[in-house]
Amino acid sequence: MKIRLSAIVLMVFFAAGCGRTSLSKAKALDLIQSSSEFQEQPAQVILTPDALDKGLQTGYWTETDQLSSVILTLTPKGSQYFSHIGNQYEKFALVTAKPLKPYVVDVISIVYSTETARSSSPIAVVRFKWDFRWEGFPDDLRDMFNRSFPATGVESFRYADGQWRSLGPFTPVQ
Repeated sequence: MKIRLSAIVLMVFFAAGCGRTSLSKAKALDLIQSSSEFQEQPAQVILTPDALDKGLQTGYWTETDQLSSVILTLTPKGSQYFSHIGNQYEKFALVTAKPLKPYVVDVISIVYSTETARSSSPIAVVRFKWDFRWEGFPDDLRDMFNRSFPATGVESFRYADGQWRSLGPFTPVQ
């Protein structure tokens, strides 16, 4: 009797489609890479102190002290690869002159939850490592940014109407 009951419970479980809504690492990777943030586009990269020094040494930018602050200026060599230098989060940020293609290196984890107050649809929070394809950049620049990448990101997805959908742009994690 116990075996028959267990078999019936298992058949009901599989017939109900339990587990159908889980988000696989492969599907998460596909969803992230097909998002607008992961299309080829000019990229903004934050300069680490090491990259800042290496760029000065290799002649991609110059540094000027002005009224107790530091101003970075692209040299002609640096202007071949970057459109401008700005500030973000009190750090220097470069914007590439050429589009870069970001890609997912690895899906690290998928954590599930439900928001019972709004919906019983499952939510998957995906943590992943990502990098840029530095094609067309010289080796010294690739090496300079390899210390900052791959970076980590998080993106949330909701399962509804038979498919997983992003809940918004991915969030870089420091």
